[in-house]
Amino acid sequence: MTSIPLTHIILSCRVRLARNFKDRPFVNSQSDEQANAVLEQVRPLFPVEEGYTFLPMAELAPLERASLVENHLCSTDLIASAHGALILNGAHTLAVMLNEEDHLRIQGILPGLDLPGAYALCRQAEETIAASLPYAFDAQYGYLTACPTNLGTCMRASAMIHLAGLALTGQAEPLLSRIGKLGVAVRGFYGEGSSAPGYIYQISNQHSLGMQERELMEALTAVISQLAVQEARARALLLNKRPLELEDMVGRALGICRYARKMDLAEAMQELSAIKLGVSLGLLPLPMEEIDGLIVACQGAQLSSVPLSEDEECAARADLCVVLYNPASRRRANHLKKACEILMRHASAETVCGVARNIGREGAQTQLMTLRELSDFPADMFTTAFVGNQHTRMIDGKMVTPRGYKDV
Repeated sequence: MTSIPLTHIILSCRVRLARNFKDRPFVNSQSDEQANAVLEQVRPLFPVEEGYTFLPMAELAPLERASLVENHLCSTDLIASAHGALILNGAHTLAVMLNEEDHLRIQGILPGLDLPGAYALCRQAEETIAASLPYAFDAQYGYLTACPTNLGTCMRASAMIHLAGLALTGQAEPLLSRIGKLGVAVRGFYGEGSSAPGYIYQISNQHSLGMQERELMEALTAVISQLAVQEARARALLLNKRPLELEDMVGRALGICRYARKMDLAEAMQELSAIKLGVSLGLLPLPMEEIDGLIVACQGAQLSSVPLSEDEECAARADLCVVLYNPASRRRANHLKKACEILMRHASAETVCGVARNIGREGAQTQLMTLRELSDFPADMFTTAFVGNQHTRMIDGKMVTPRGYKDV
């Protein structure tokens, strides 16, 4: 059987702990004052000085909120909450939702299948909060939450898994139907109620009452690992029994993605799924991390913040000042560098540039640099990059572009 790395099948895993505070109304019953108190009391426990970012939903633009959902850092329910907020660590492996369905939804997110590692991230954050704010707990039912199915440990463990091989061999639907009887839930790309474009599914435990955290993680790991084995076998079957059909599908997908000028999200996900399958089987010499990055980058909010393409070099040739909003993320790590390379074809590498991070929020930072230095700057989704033109200068620590009325 063809040897396929586990990370080519299992994209990521997540552990989520739901918690509510003792002697307080649940989120759906609390007043505005009580909801704000949750934010005010939790926020200082994750200081900016230690690399955390605090994001109140009410202060974010719609594009910023949508981008958080597309990067699987928070839920659609949170971005719709007037009193919701998100706390992120620097690596985006810890995401704490405040005032979603419960007071706290603590999430640990890691690549591959490492549920114990993700749980350790959650546990550390949970203990940090518990030291100051006690949780609602019942000796019989465990941690108390708004949804009864979360009672007990209130832990939801899950993994994102790519099941293209099983889908193309007609095995996915019956197999996923059977594992549903094992206390496992099968959801779409964005969780409950969503579809699974590109054959990417979210597999998670259904209940948490009556089981310890370790038992839940071991049981789910066993199910997901077996799914991954079945998927690897299905891919090997396609390669051995239907090689021409497989190569044609993968080649067509690559051609469409390389040369098409318009496609909707469903088509993009389907073609990227085929390319991802081809890479895993050694049919395409492409880096898997770039394909995984494109799966996120083709979502709506991500497309609204992509950097310059080669077809848009006119902006650089015209010597315009350029602003790049949300220029990078974990899965779009090289976009800013590519934009700078395009700009440097027509502009000096010494062009004055600046970056601002967390604009209008706590921990806001600014920094001036050259275009060459910007190319290697470690930007993220909360960074905005400003590129000057040939007239832009650094004056008293500021980035200044004269408007032409008088010399500066």
